[in-house]
Amino acid sequence: MAELENETLKAALTARHGDQVLEVQKEACKKRTKKSLPEVGTQVLKEWWGANFEWPYPTVRSQRCLLSAPCCGGAARVPTYGAAAELCMAAQDKQKTSLAQRSGLDVVQVNNWFINMRKRVWHKLFPRGLPKTKAEAAAALAVAYGSRMA
Repeated sequence: MAELENETLKAALTARHGDQVLEVQKEACKKRTKKSLPEVGTQVLKEWWGANFEWPYPTVRSQRCLLSAPCCGGAARVPTYGAAAELCMAAQDKQKTSLAQRSGLDVVQVNNWFINMRKRVWHKLFPRGLPKTKAEAAAALAVAYGSRMA
């Protein structure tokens, strides 16, 4: 009996709102178009990339915390809470925020641009594994590519 009521209700709703349901389905199935970042913004990021190619991480955290620097209280691992974590995050955000302001992008777009560039370009330069420090990266690039990378 309940199945008959459900079928009747379904038929009534389809008859009355079928066009709207199809419209919603079409809208949901539309392929999202890929949007490119503004050329002026990417030019700022590319300039920074070129100047910092040996270690393309626009953060103090990436360079210092991996080396157990004072910004993390000398800890080998990056802190996840407390005053030391706040200092790390502030240092990390400072350079990204500066790049975002200069490029006209937001910080998330800057983050994503650098993640993609490292995956597409930089990681491929290290077939034996990614370096853990800027010095290690510079040495590996110098051995592999000589003065062409400077």
